[in-house]
Amino acid sequence: MGTFSSQQYADFTDRAAKLFLPFTPIDLLELFKGRVAVIRKLHEELSSPGRHAVLFGDRGVGKTSMANLMPFFIGTPDDRTHTVRCSKESTFDSMLAKVLCESGVTHVSGVFTEEELRGISFGGSGVRLNATNSKTTEYQPVDGPFRITPQMICQHIGEDERLIVIDEYDRVTNEPTHAAIADLIKQFSDMGSPAKILLVGVAESVSTLLGSHESIVRCVAEVKLRRMEPEELREILTYGFTELGLDCGVEIENRIVELSDGFPHFTHLLGLKCCRAVANRCHDYSDQPVAVKAVDYRNALRQAIQDSDQTLKSAYREATETTRKKSEIFARVVEGIAISDSKEVQVNEIVHNINEIYDTDLKPQAISYHLGKLTADDRSSILERSRTGFYKFANPMMRAFVRMKLDLDNYSDDNGQMRMPFMKLVKRRTAIEQPQEKR
Repeated sequence: MGTFSSQQYADFTDRAAKLFLPFTPIDLLELFKGRVAVIRKLHEELSSPGRHAVLFGDRGVGKTSMANLMPFFIGTPDDRTHTVRCSKESTFDSMLAKVLCESGVTHVSGVFTEEELRGISFGGSGVRLNATNSKTTEYQPVDGPFRITPQMICQHIGEDERLIVIDEYDRVTNEPTHAAIADLIKQFSDMGSPAKILLVGVAESVSTLLGSHESIVRCVAEVKLRRMEPEELREILTYGFTELGLDCGVEIENRIVELSDGFPHFTHLLGLKCCRAVANRCHDYSDQPVAVKAVDYRNALRQAIQDSDQTLKSAYREATETTRKKSEIFARVVEGIAISDSKEVQVNEIVHNINEIYDTDLKPQAISYHLGKLTADDRSSILERSRTGFYKFANPMMRAFVRMKLDLDNYSDDNGQMRMPFMKLVKRRTAIEQPQEKR
């Protein structure tokens, strides 16, 4: 066996960090996997005259990555694509001023005030607007206040073929901005403008994201980005490991896919941590990185949990930790929900799962108090009561996080065997009737 040198270690880990991207949206086509039906749907809708789109879904399912690559999918040139990242302070003025600036608009009637448009600096007799691409546009002042309006946008770029992507739109909180965006979409649609708007945000429904603006229903295609299918997650792993010359084996691949719970973030996170664990082992023992071993997977799990989103770690800790000896039941209730393959879990199933994991004989009434506390604010409200007798995680990504912890806590390398309690339990739950999941 050859020696895995420090330079090889650095090259290997650098390549892994470019293939597995848990902390940043994907913007390279070769790294984007799956989502064929959604891509086709968005292409059809945005190619239709007068049609715009809203891309929504849970946090962590890959909406921003999809939005980043939409110009390629629908064939819009880079210089005619405008991406706006929203914040709580975003207004119609601040969002669309960036679009005007990048579109090469040099003069409009009016003058900006600091309160009306954030992100501008005053100099000389004009107003200079700074765009993220280093372009600048000078706006000539006139008497009186000034605001950007939907009519102004239509006048300046309404005849142009452009794609305006407004990402993280769920962060916009002021109603006038929502109303102005709705008005702009309607005006673009009414005039048959080739300019298209794609709104992207975290939401369970379009109405949650757009509010009560029924006038644009016919103008907007509602596209929900659901969690990824297992085979789509496997594509991520197969591509990354193959590019690195690694074989992770069927069992470890299955574990990563099942733990990910449909979230590409966790697939990328565990894939990256497996690569780094392999690199560390090979660097220490002068081995060649050719396979992901059980010990690598265990170390990857530990690091993935440690590097998970702080909100997940804090919510779990506050919900399950206490100085009282009986506190372990809180963690067990959370685990009982996490191993279910349903998003909304009935109390009887939670108890059944706990009994299967810990070989106990709990009754439903034994966890009533704990379920009540886990849905209360004093325990970070880690759970929600979705309907009578059914519970779900307040943050959909929590289920994958708890599964990772459960898998690590129950990990065993005795005789080279690895256990996966929740994968086995899902198949064994025949003693109870499975609740129909609400869609």
